[in-house]
Amino acid sequence: MPRVSDRLGSVLQATRDELNHRFADARRANAGLDGQAFLSFVAESIDPLAQAVPAGNGERIHSVVDAAYDIGLELFSKGLVGGQARSRQIEAAWREVATATGGLLAATPRRLLAALTNAVVNLEGEGGVRRSGWLGWPR
Repeated sequence: MPRVSDRLGSVLQATRDELNHRFADARRANAGLDGQAFLSFVAESIDPLAQAVPAGNGERIHSVVDAAYDIGLELFSKGLVGGQARSRQIEAAWREVATATGGLLAATPRRLLAALTNAVVNLEGEGGVRRSGWLGWPR
């Protein structure tokens, strides 16, 4: 497995059986799912989300990882994220926008990640809006 932070590692270890069950369910629906590629996605795109949750919020870290895993697995199964994706815009939005929200991500992870994902899908459908055109803001 690719290297992940202690935050993500502890959640993955604590929920390993449940997460493996979810992946197995997804694999039954899509036999071509690559477990190693999905683990890379988890390390690259979910780990930064876990690290963005303000310190001292262990339960919130779990909620963020749980939401990101479910949404990410669905998107991965459809080829919208991960190495096989046509575009890496969704992952960029998660890393650049969701991680910058900290407390909002911790409070409403499913809602925030779904909204960001929806925004990217819709903007890409509008002629492939460049990421720098809407994700880049003065810092």
